[in-house]
Amino acid sequence: MGLTWNELLPGYVASLNDAASTFKGTEDDAQADFRRHLLRAADALSREKRTLTAVGELQVSAGLAVYDAPGNLLLPKLQAWSQSHVPPWDAPNEPMPVVLLIDTPDGKKLRLQPAPSANQIRCFGSTFRFYYLVAHAITDDATTSTLGEGARHLLYLRAQAEAMRELAFRGYAKPVTLRAGSGAGASPARNMTPAALHSALLDEYGRSC
Repeated sequence: MGLTWNELLPGYVASLNDAASTFKGTEDDAQADFRRHLLRAADALSREKRTLTAVGELQVSAGLAVYDAPGNLLLPKLQAWSQSHVPPWDAPNEPMPVVLLIDTPDGKKLRLQPAPSANQIRCFGSTFRFYYLVAHAITDDATTSTLGEGARHLLYLRAQAEAMRELAFRGYAKPVTLRAGSGAGASPARNMTPAALHSALLDEYGRSC
């Protein structure tokens, strides 16, 4: 069970103190800016602090290198195709494909480099299994949200850094009082410019686990 928008937004907005008033959202969603910060923070946690690994499957053909990527794929990791129970003397003496994420005019795709060979498919089958990192989700439903209560402090900390980055780019020069997210290990309030706070928050985030 993961943290939902309703559980995350009030605490995050409160953690920004006076800085929260500078984010106006959109006509349709007054909290759009705060959602954006939290989503970018969730993406960072997916890559660095709270990784999730899934197993994917591709139906491969000999000589074909490019395939559709899973919708929740963040980054590919390792192929698991050659882990099939095949006697070593029957395994093809060919390099195994490495899974790469590429951008194409049709969106993100997976490239198998080199492309699977006919001998490999004969040996390992046409279902190519691989491991990949899953992007964390924040939704309105606890069953589909993936970040638990233990990640709240890290999520707020990284989202605060994103907020300060945006303020720094806007040329926001007035000192802001910012409090780190609630929970054990929360840092004390600081009076700094947004650029300085961005750097300090990223440093604290990097030391946290």
